[in-house]
Amino acid sequence: MKLITEEKIKQLEKQESLKQNDSKSMQSKYGNNWIVTICLWLFLGHLGAHRLYLGLKSGITQMIFTFIWLPTILIVLVTSFATIRVGVIAGLPLVFLIIGCVCLLAGEIWQIVDFFLIIFGKIKNKSGEQIKVFRNK
Repeated sequence: MKLITEEKIKQLEKQESLKQNDSKSMQSKYGNNWIVTICLWLFLGHLGAHRLYLGLKSGITQMIFTFIWLPTILIVLVTSFATIRVGVIAGLPLVFLIIGCVCLLAGEIWQIVDFFLIIFGKIKNKSGEQIKVFRNK
């Protein structure tokens, strides 16, 4: 039966930490986080998927905005067909339309800002690190 010395344990721990550091540098070197983030922004941006991927809770707020504006505008469309004969959209459908448009406008502005933050690598993940963009350093 062989005894493992403390020196051998330290060497093994050092090798393990070097392996972990190499895998982290490989990820940042190739910019996988940037590619995934931009793809999520492109396809699921209104739901805040790119922010949720980075661990940011503000993605939930983007999702709430979407779940507010989408149904409210659909309600206005459905109820406006009934009020076409009158010629005006008044009352509750008008309130829904205003709420929906405000949430849609805020969400769209947020999407545009997020696009530029992602493209220029200025958005940070939950741990405070900026996502890596393809750059030779």
